[in-house]
Amino acid sequence: MKKTSQILIGTLGLACASAWTATANAQDAVTAPLSVLTANASFTTNYVFRGITQSANRPAVQGGLDYTIGDSGFEAGTWVSSIDFGDHTPFEWDLYADYNFGLGPMNASVGVIGYVYVWYGNFGPYTRVEPYIGLSHDFGIAAWSAKAFWAPSVPNGYLTIRNQYNPDSSFYLTTGVSVPVVPWLAVSGNLGYQGYSGGKPAGISDDSYTEWDIGATFAIDHYSLDLRYIDTSKHILPAIRSATIARVGAPAFDTGPLYSATFKFTFP
Repeated sequence: MKKTSQILIGTLGLACASAWTATANAQDAVTAPLSVLTANASFTTNYVFRGITQSANRPAVQGGLDYTIGDSGFEAGTWVSSIDFGDHTPFEWDLYADYNFGLGPMNASVGVIGYVYVWYGNFGPYTRVEPYIGLSHDFGIAAWSAKAFWAPSVPNGYLTIRNQYNPDSSFYLTTGVSVPVVPWLAVSGNLGYQGYSGGKPAGISDDSYTEWDIGATFAIDHYSLDLRYIDTSKHILPAIRSATIARVGAPAFDTGPLYSATFKFTFP
């Protein structure tokens, strides 16, 4: 979460000496936005990304830092999560930056995110980069958002959800609505489409799929609890799921229906 703070930075006066006296007028004070650093930490019962578990349906510990550069519209951040791909890859490390600006009545953003797996296991590599664009608007009774991500290339360890082939590139489109019920409760839902381009062997179907989630978020001060149901239009084949469990002892990259409860703390 990001929020803006302001700090008193100086006084204006005609005489240079007046800047050092205790008689400076209050109306001469001006304010300027302050760059803000926020931190977050969370615990989730299941780390799910685009409808696919990243923690083998097991809990994950996560945390991040976000830095807002005054009112420039620029933000940058980093986020880390424990994962379980069944190949001893220890964690996912995300690095991202974006620029936010007004576009008529809408809020818009352009940015880039990198999913980094420094020490990947036997099934890797997984590291990739996705530029993205976004739009959002708060209607008062509901807040709407939409984003589009594109990975111009993907690593060899990136396999599709069902037939397990390595595409040349991928894209992801998502939109969602959040409706406040009371000050401490909001219900929300998201709809996404994961698309793949190229790399598909002859004779098998395209593995592009739709994913959706619906849930409720309870928030008090710096604390929140999100309860969510997630599912996809296509699922991992039972034979592949069974073989994965037999090989690595966990349902790595399992698909829905999935459920998660995520407790999050932000500071300040």
